[in-house]
Amino acid sequence: MSDTAHRLPLSEGPVRPARTLAEHLRTWSDERLAALLRARPDLTTPAPHDSSQVASRAGTRASAQRALDDLTLLELAVLDACVVLGQSTRDETIAAVHGDPARVSAALDHLADLALVWESPGGVRALSGVADVLRGDLASGVSGLRPVMPHALGRAEAVERVAQLSAPA
Repeated sequence: MSDTAHRLPLSEGPVRPARTLAEHLRTWSDERLAALLRARPDLTTPAPHDSSQVASRAGTRASAQRALDDLTLLELAVLDACVVLGQSTRDETIAAVHGDPARVSAALDHLADLALVWESPGGVRALSGVADVLRGDLASGVSGLRPVMPHALGRAEAVERVAQLSAPA
């Protein structure tokens, strides 16, 4: 997983969560940004001028697909839960995934380090476009469930559906 020495976990991020990924990236240390660019080198070509360009590139289908290709099954399950739940608290996301809470928390932190999820005012959310790249079949570790519209499912129903589809990790 990524270097955590210069990273604040999602739960200890900015007092006021960022409205956009670009705003969120502006709060990162130079070391954490460098780690992101090492982990996702496609974000660096051509050299970005600011965090808005990095955020924009991170959300493209091709870039998201490259990032997802290197994820573990647990990380895919956590990312899938973020997509299905929409914006949820860190604890709700961890509870929705069948797995050791410490490992799920570490997977969530890794996804944040890759800028695949971020903490918005409404809670932890997947990067726009990630849902489009996740393919739905149980063998790949994703449910295939997607919100039809924001908050279409009640939180309890979404958690129940994810729990039915995710095997203990």
